[in-house]
Amino acid sequence: MLLCFNAFAAEADTNNQIRTELLRLSLKSESKLLSKTAQEILSGSTIFNKDLLPVYRIILNNKFIDRESKSEFLNLHIQKPTNSNYVDLEYVKIKWLEIGDYRNANRLKVANKLQKELSDYIYSIEVKNDDYERALIYLNSHDIVIKIIEFNAEVGLPLAEAAESKARELKDTNLIIISLYYQTEFIILQGDLDLYIRKSEECYFLDSVRNEKSDFYSSNIMHLIDAYIYEGEHRSRSLYLLDLLFKNPSTRPDSYAFYAKFLATIDTNDPIADSIFKKANADNIVDFYINSDRICKDVLYPNDYYHFHREFAYALIHFQEYEMGVEAMEIATSITRKNYSQELSQELANNEKRIIEAEKNAELKFQKSISNIYLYFLLTIGALVVFLIVLLIRKIRQNKTLADSYETIREKEMEKALLMKELHHRVKNNFQVIVGLLSIQLRNIKDEDVRSLVKDSQSRISSMALAHQKLYRNNDFQYSLTDYINSLHLDISNIYPNTRSDLNATIDPRIKIDIEFAIPLGLILNELITNSIKYGKINNEVHIIINIQLEDGDMIINFGDSGNGIPHFESFETVDTMGLKLINRLTRQLQGKVEYKRRLFTFTLPLKEED
Repeated sequence: MLLCFNAFAAEADTNNQIRTELLRLSLKSESKLLSKTAQEILSGSTIFNKDLLPVYRIILNNKFIDRESKSEFLNLHIQKPTNSNYVDLEYVKIKWLEIGDYRNANRLKVANKLQKELSDYIYSIEVKNDDYERALIYLNSHDIVIKIIEFNAEVGLPLAEAAESKARELKDTNLIIISLYYQTEFIILQGDLDLYIRKSEECYFLDSVRNEKSDFYSSNIMHLIDAYIYEGEHRSRSLYLLDLLFKNPSTRPDSYAFYAKFLATIDTNDPIADSIFKKANADNIVDFYINSDRICKDVLYPNDYYHFHREFAYALIHFQEYEMGVEAMEIATSITRKNYSQELSQELANNEKRIIEAEKNAELKFQKSISNIYLYFLLTIGALVVFLIVLLIRKIRQNKTLADSYETIREKEMEKALLMKELHHRVKNNFQVIVGLLSIQLRNIKDEDVRSLVKDSQSRISSMALAHQKLYRNNDFQYSLTDYINSLHLDISNIYPNTRSDLNATIDPRIKIDIEFAIPLGLILNELITNSIKYGKINNEVHIIINIQLEDGDMIINFGDSGNGIPHFESFETVDTMGLKLINRLTRQLQGKVEYKRRLFTFTLPLKEED
């Protein structure tokens, strides 16, 4: 009786919203088992993990309940396994959900601590059966998500594909869906939209035929909505999926950002806009934004709240509510600064350290067992062996000191690399926001001269954004010129879609450049390619030739096109066009020189010597 009273008293201290949710489940749940479990929790009875799992999943998905109360509820009722002969898969699933909840809230320090505890439990199991293999897939998913955060598709995608292969071998549909969902996160990083949609639709189909939906059911619907809106087709499919999201009370707050994204793609007089406004009791886009924000601000995760304001910024500007749109974008920017914090970088570095330490500890255990055998042998042969042991201990200490020093240096290098990647990623994001705003503004500009100036500015900013994008995706923080120039040409061609442009680039693969060199070089090439597309076209076609070679430590660039060249050109000192002046000034900034003869630009740019 005392035990029941203590449990009930502890339950009474948890958030009142949890008690309200449990009362709702006990009275209105369609599942009799779920209703019975909720009643037992309220009465203070002890419950098993298999019964706790569905209740905890419902409480976890209720975004109106704060995270601390959820953790307090879980710690109060979860049964920690003590038998190492088999794995308690329900316990593993509960802890996996808890780790994901903290990770989604950018609290990686807590998530990594819980991941370490779950790892210790799973690896302590002695019987390796199918449930043990399932537990390993749940455990390893944390490392896959970290690779998603790091934009590391090269490492992360094979891990997700291996998880899918194992899940299919186990014929576990839930784990197949989870593995496919993680794959789509990497596939979209690689830019394959068709494969992304096919994989997401496969996830949706597998989930739609299940009585109990997977934990990624709603997230996958969001993936599909995002993809179809971006694709610009299948409007009815987008609205159907949006309606699924809105009708579910736990995902309704998420739906508003996607409705805003949809509104930014339709005509402002489209009747569907009014029906969307009414979903937040609004009559126009401004009230829709304000009312939705009132609903979402305290329940969305930080990353989701950032996307909420960003999508509404684009929608507001599309509906010509410029002042409110800029205000929404400023709020989004302030949120993303908090999301990409130094603490996040440190925790990513700590996660890499955790993986390395796990391997190191296994090796140390092996070395320790060998050392004990040697020690026993040496102690049996007298004073001479004692002297050798002293020397051995001294050597071990020296090795440990060296190993600790190496580990410290490695940790600092990893942290520095991650911080630099995040810095360049944020800079690229800010540039892309500016490019997006210019694209929106371009729709309302009729004067062709002004449109040309805005397009020129857009292409210059895109070239700088591209420099930072290529940088944070390379581990050595250097550029492959071939990839960079091809991407730059593609971006500029998209800005001027009415001209067909072919690029023939021959580039010495030995040439590598850093950010200080890439920004001015990118602006120079941006001006040259833009001018070729604008003025060098014949019958709306232009052929561009770029040859870059390394000669005696200098980069030699020859640039030409199929146009008629620059008329009446005398020298770079007498030109009066902004583009040519900018090319001349940037060349001097790189301490190089440029000549224009016979319709061909020739640059001689000295490269820095590598350390």
